[in-house]
Amino acid sequence: MATQISSPELDIPRQLPATMRAVVYRGINDMRIETVPVPEIGPGEILVKIATCGICGTDLKKVHYGSHTAPRIFGHEMSGTVVARGEGVTQFALGERVVVHHHVPCYECYYCRKGTLRALGRRVRGVHPRDGFRCEQRRRRAHP
Repeated sequence: MATQISSPELDIPRQLPATMRAVVYRGINDMRIETVPVPEIGPGEILVKIATCGICGTDLKKVHYGSHTAPRIFGHEMSGTVVARGEGVTQFALGERVVVHHHVPCYECYYCRKGTLRALGRRVRGVHPRDGFRCEQRRRRAHP
């Protein structure tokens, strides 16, 4: 069962931790809870404290069949709270609840220009970065 944070503004740390827990893929059917560094954010990025994260059937197949290199953090269906903003980010407030689109649109290809972000044209920047969402905090580009 998923958990929900009832008061997101109370969940913003005064100082971001240096490390976090994450479920790390280490090989076929080998997933481990490990301590990893909290990602540093750059200009135009936000850091999201993960509240919920799903794992889809495709991720389960990747873990079972070993189709991706290790180590890797899977998970791409998530929601959480903005806990830090990089330089130039104005469209998200600290404490704001967000849902992160699991495909990373380029906003330039035919499909993105038509508003069909799920169609995924050739210029998609990536769907499964090495930094998935099966962890406590994650950085993302701050798109409206």
